[in-house]
Amino acid sequence: MKATLDPIWSIKDNAVVGIIAPGPWDAINPQNKNNWDKLNMKANEIGEQYVATMKKFADYYLLPFLDLYRQSGLRPWNPSFVVKYYHDTSDTDSTHPNTNGHRIFVPKISVFVKKTV
Repeated sequence: MKATLDPIWSIKDNAVVGIIAPGPWDAINPQNKNNWDKLNMKANEIGEQYVATMKKFADYYLLPFLDLYRQSGLRPWNPSFVVKYYHDTSDTDSTHPNTNGHRIFVPKISVFVKKTV
């Protein structure tokens, strides 16, 4: 994140920036307590650590933070929810929300941006 923001701040040192954590997805979500072989950790622990690191970064740089991992309203662990809010062109994608899924969390981002600017 620092590598992304440093060039922005070098051009405009008073640029308004906020950090938004991604929403949960199929493999990494608060309900998934299964071991994730790639990192030999529980999937929900990976999500928690990832978001905690983003939050620490935001706090260190005094940046506003929106936690969509916990506050998006998405439920990728619920098969009927996935069918309605994730599946679009693929019946197997439970990571990328479709248009219906975006309608759930876009208002939260809108409020966050309005408060941040």
